[in-house]
Amino acid sequence: MRTFRRLALVTAIIGLTATATPGTAGATPGYGVSAVTIFDHTVGDTQYVLREITIAPGGSTGWHYHPGPVKGVVTKGVLTHYDSDCSIDGIYRPG
Repeated sequence: MRTFRRLALVTAIIGLTATATPGTAGATPGYGVSAVTIFDHTVGDTQYVLREITIAPGGSTGWHYHPGPVKGVVTKGVLTHYDSDCSIDGIYRPG
């Protein structure tokens, strides 16, 4: 799996639809990643999660799937995101 180029601190808000059935996926393990959950609350059928995620230089979240929208803010470093076909679909810098 491809790795992120530099340290990135990402704060992500994930809206997950509780009624959505996630597809079966062969996720790959991540490395060099730590996360702290700041907020986790369900309103109706939607779960809202706020996490502070730290990815070490050369670290990777591994291939994984989100059943709902994800928003993030890079506060330091550069985050490279890969699409499901392994092509780069975004390079994100602080802000």
